[in-house]
Amino acid sequence: MKMKKADLIEKVAGILSGSTGYLTAQEIAKLCNASVYRIYSVIRSMRQGFDKKAPVGIHAVKKGYVLSDYASKTDDVEMFRRLNGARTSIYVIAKSSESSIRNRWNTIEDKKAFEIIMRPFTTGGSAILNQGLKIIMDKSKK
Repeated sequence: MKMKKADLIEKVAGILSGSTGYLTAQEIAKLCNASVYRIYSVIRSMRQGFDKKAPVGIHAVKKGYVLSDYASKTDDVEMFRRLNGARTSIYVIAKSSESSIRNRWNTIEDKKAFEIIMRPFTTGGSAILNQGLKIIMDKSKK
């Protein structure tokens, strides 16, 4: 019988808190008698907060999953690299589509709304991304 998501989250939380090392999704799935895809979903829910519970800090690194409390500085840098990469990708997508979208938003009201929507992707975005990238690259060398 399939375990409820809330119960599976509790079980995964217990497994992660009981281990100070890295656990792959496959290892967690085997311990929980669940599919790997379900574990991915559960960990995403845990990281975002589920059913009025606070989000749980979980680092997803090459070696597997580890609670943020047990992560190393190298794990922090790897996590920041992934986050910065995702943010850069979003920035590039928004920037490349901006001119086409702008042409469809014709009215003054639409143009104001468009500017508000695009502000997080354009205001100092590249300068901030470059500063973060430099720090991450410097920390990676250590």
